[in-house]
Amino acid sequence: QSGPVQMPFLSFRGDQELRWANAWTDEAAARGVYLHPWHNWFLSAAHTDHDIDQALERTDEAFAAVRGQLGTP
Repeated sequence: QSGPVQMPFLSFRGDQELRWANAWTDEAAARGVYLHPWHNWFLSAAHTDHDIDQALERTDEAFAAVRGQLGTP
């Protein structure tokens, strides 16, 4: 993870072709969490604690789905 706290960005080690990034953001979007696979994301004061908790739960599900598809990076 890199970027300022309000603009995080996550990447996968060795994922030069963005295979993992694209698969993970696709799975997250399927769960209602929209993230860009190769640019920073933006948090806002409009995001509630509940919004963030939900997004983290759904991105955990996306990690599990990608791990099932692609294995471990």
